Parts: sequence; structure tokens; C-alpha cells
Amino acid sequence: AAGVDDRLRKMGYEWQDAKYDERNDDEHPDDIYIRVLSRFKIIKTEQLRWNDARGLLAITVKDPKSRQEIRFIATHIDERSEQRRLAQLKDAIRFINSSSVLTVMLGDFNAMHFDQRSRFIQNKLVKGTTTLIPHKRIRGRAEMLIEMASGSTLQLLESETNLRDVDPSHRPTTTPKLKEMEWMPSIPVAQIDHIFVSPGVHTPHFEVAKDGGSDHRAISAKIIIKRP
Repeated sequence: AAGVDDRLRKMGYEWQDAKYDERNDDEHPDDIYIRVLSRFKIIKTEQLRWNDARGLLAITVKDPKSRQEIRFIATHIDERSEQRRLAQLKDAIRFINSSSVLTVMLGDFNAMHFDQRSRFIQNKLVKGTTTLIPHKRIRGRAEMLIEMASGSTLQLLESETNLRDVDPSHRPTTTPKLKEMEWMPSIPVAQIDHIFVSPGVHTPHFEVAKDGGSDHRAISAKIIIKRP
């Protein structure tokens, strides 16, 4: 919106943008992008494109207290299939492991941990009922959610990197209330938004925000970096 960037500058933010520019994909308009804002000076920006998919980015800032560099990876993994997500994660893992810098990977992973909630979603009875849903869009979303509940994507990330999810309770972050489906309930049902951090990054407080009008709840964490 007009004037937003000016207001952000006055609030002390600087930022970097990356256009999604989905390749081989006609479903996403070319004016969608991901933005990372920081009140700390951004000392490095890296444009990312995992598995030749949407454009993402990582920024590096320096913590003024510990004087350590911290890399933030703005993440939005593909929602369409587990196969696509796993292919993207293989590239992401190589990127993460290519540096020893402290890392915070955060955003919409479109993937769940395999826990009690996802086990229920993966139940054969639940899977079978999706074919009975007459609404095409709801049926499609339900089928995608079942795939997201497999746990494979996050299991790969945790087994191949030293990152850990800051929310061991796996609180749900997304709801069935989507664009063009505002009549659906705004009740969080699945955790697909995550913040992962490397050792040395302490997160004493994690929060899932209240309904802000999106089908996703905003998530936040307090980050403390100790001197090496």
C-alpha cells in the first residue's frame, strides 16, 4: 500500500524483498514476494531458489551485544506436494550446512511434525472421508493437509541439520478459513508455521498470536544470543 515503506523507514526498519517468480507455474501471479524487515543493519543478503522453485532469501545481521552474526532464512516451502517439499529441503539443507553462522529459519513450511495431531490426520478413516467432500476446494485443501501431516519434511530437516523447532508443544497455527472460504471456522488446526534455530540461539519465549484476519496465525519468539 502507498506510504507503507515510508512509515517502516520512520520506524527504523530496513528490509529486503524477493519476488516469488514461480518457475514453470501459472498458478502464482508475478507480483507476490517475500519480505524480511530488520531494525539491525543488514550486512548480507542471499537470494535463494531451492529446487528451482519460488524465490526466497536469507539476510545476515550482527547482534550488537554479542557481536555475533545471525542469519535469518525467510521460508515458504511449496504447498502442493510432499515430493516438492522434500526436493526443496535437500537444497535448503545444503545451504544451511554450508556455513557455521548462527541460523534462524522461519516461516510457512507447509509441513507438520509427526505427532499426536498429525497421526490423527493421517488416520485411514480420516483419509477415506476426504473423497466424500463435495466442495472441490475444501477437498483439495484436506488432501494437501493430509500430505503435510506425514512428518517427512521436518524429519529430514532435523536429521540433516542441527536446527531445532522452538515450539516443542507444536501449537497449531493455521485454520480452514481461506480466501473465498471466509465462512469456514477460524480455528487453528495444524502447525505448519515454524521457527527453527541452531545451537547457541536461545528462545525463552514463543507465541502464537490471535486471529489477525489471515488463515495463518502470526508466530514470534524472543531470541537471545550469548557471547561465545
